[in-house]
Amino acid sequence: MNRSVSQRAKKYVSVMAIVACLLLLNVSMARAAATFVTDLPTWESMVSDIEVFITDADNVFLADEVTTFPFPNAQPGPTLTFQAVNTGLSRGFVLNALQPGASFTFSETEGGVAQIGFEDALSVGDIDNFEDDDWSLGFLDGASVMALGFEIRHSQFAPGEKITLYSGGDIVGELDLSSLPNTGSDNYFIGILSDVPFDMIVFDEDPDGDDIAVADFRFADIPSVVEAIEAKVNIKPETLQLNSHGRYVLAVISLPEGYDADDILVDTVKISSISGDEIDPPLYAVGGHVIHFYWGGITRLIVKFDRQDLLSLLDPGSEEVTISGQLEDGTLFSGTDTVRVIQCHKKKFNFFRRLHTLYIWNSR
Repeated sequence: MNRSVSQRAKKYVSVMAIVACLLLLNVSMARAAATFVTDLPTWESMVSDIEVFITDADNVFLADEVTTFPFPNAQPGPTLTFQAVNTGLSRGFVLNALQPGASFTFSETEGGVAQIGFEDALSVGDIDNFEDDDWSLGFLDGASVMALGFEIRHSQFAPGEKITLYSGGDIVGELDLSSLPNTGSDNYFIGILSDVPFDMIVFDEDPDGDDIAVADFRFADIPSVVEAIEAKVNIKPETLQLNSHGRYVLAVISLPEGYDADDILVDTVKISSISGDEIDPPLYAVGGHVIHFYWGGITRLIVKFDRQDLLSLLDPGSEEVTISGQLEDGTLFSGTDTVRVIQCHKKKFNFFRRLHTLYIWNSR
């Protein structure tokens, strides 16, 4: 079939990468649908409106509780409140170290020796003290997200370690961290994705002697899937010859009750797929268009497509042609019609048959 497969290939690779990632991690889901990935590019491809908060000294200094510029080993306390007006983010948030007596420490060292992964990060507790490094992140003023990402550094995930998602005090998701492969002192990205908005997470760490730090928070949303209204599409002619020299193919588009075809943005009308295979790039309508008015106020939009361009995408047999587009208010529509595609062979000129016919005619 002579049609572009690049888009399908890219989509297949992307989907398979995500599926492979989730299978590798043995994702555990509880209560509401929530999951995580540990690959930053994969997480970024699944979310929208990403905001990043890097935990360097300049940004940590923005916390309400921090009154002096944080140098290595600074201990600003067990609570760090970051107001949106100070950070420039759309949401304010607060970090809490949950073990009694524990405090966050910025760029912590141990005995004057820099710890791997702790630079420009917030260690929870103190190295070799307060080993139950539980912490939480909550959003201020009722804000929420559907996706959150951050780095965990120098952690060894043990049985029972988990992340719990809350919304208004109710648990809406729970993620088992013990299924994650341990990476020792490497930086470890955790990307959370939820089917419902959440306003707080609690990181429950087992007091097993490892020391952890958190860094570089990312807040995001998950793009909503917009359902397209179903349009009725009639393609003319209903039978297309692959060796035809015709210039155009017509498509008559009708919208369901409550919508007006006169509101269709003609420059968005396109053939988007053939028999379920996405066309990359799509085939857009060409030339002028005609609105036909019918009794009862029903309207239909008639558009033209370049016949030769369309024929180059078709194979002999029955093909389902999907046409989609957008209305002035942003509403999407999509409709499919089936066309018959034939390959007509030109008749060969038979000299002897024509000569025989001429002989019979002259002998009458």
